[in-house]
Amino acid sequence: EMIIHVGINTVQLEGKHFKKYVEEGAHVKKGTKLLSFDLDALKKEGYDTVVPIIISNTAAFHEVTGLIGTGASLEKPVIAIKNNQ
Repeated sequence: EMIIHVGINTVQLEGKHFKKYVEEGAHVKKGTKLLSFDLDALKKEGYDTVVPIIISNTAAFHEVTGLIGTGASLEKPVIAIKNNQ
């Protein structure tokens, strides 16, 4: 279970500059496109573009670690999760 919030106070935009590809609560797999957004437009409107990612069910895993400073892309993960096995 994860929460991804693009920018600070961007909810005020009511979806402007964002496109979502999956609905809230959907089960997704690695590589599933979740959303896209216009970073330059968010900056131009004065929003902080930090992207907090929260794993809300960490107790379900052996280990959840944030990979600080890696940047986000399909090739460079930002969180490492080890399953209970």
